[in-house]
Amino acid sequence: MANAETCKTIDCLRQDHAIIGRFLGRFKIVCQKVENLEELDFSLIRIVTFVDDFIETFHHAREEKVLFDHLERKNRQAAYLGRRLTHDHMDGRHHLEGMRKSAAIRSREERASFLWNAVGYAGLSRDHMSYEERELYPHVASLITQEDDEVLMAKFGILFPDSAQRIAAAEEFVNNLPAR
Repeated sequence: MANAETCKTIDCLRQDHAIIGRFLGRFKIVCQKVENLEELDFSLIRIVTFVDDFIETFHHAREEKVLFDHLERKNRQAAYLGRRLTHDHMDGRHHLEGMRKSAAIRSREERASFLWNAVGYAGLSRDHMSYEERELYPHVASLITQEDDEVLMAKFGILFPDSAQRIAAAEEFVNNLPAR
């Protein structure tokens, strides 16, 4: 059995979390600028696209289609963990859709809608990642054999053969967001 420090699958997901955590910190600054009616030097659609592409399409897909699917197939007693977190992902997608619909901010109502959904998404994401880091990943790592870990890593590669490019693009995007 692996542990959270040696499990490559969990390590990859934690690397995603590091990028997402930095994004959430910078996203808070963007939201403050939106709330204070400050001019942004980029479109909020780019934020929505980042969340959609990196967090939802890439990170959450790796969790749902690889890690949680593995729990369903290999450890039915722990499968509830993946199902619970999939519900968090679905809740986040509702907030993302709200951000998408209001990101143009053509009115005060759209500004309020964007901010309400952004704050909801960010809060849910922080709580969700905290739970995963503190509870889920260590527990799941203890259930994954070295052989399972290799299979899961291969599935990551099959699902997203361009993982390195996606991660590099995500880091660049986050680094270019306002830091204050």
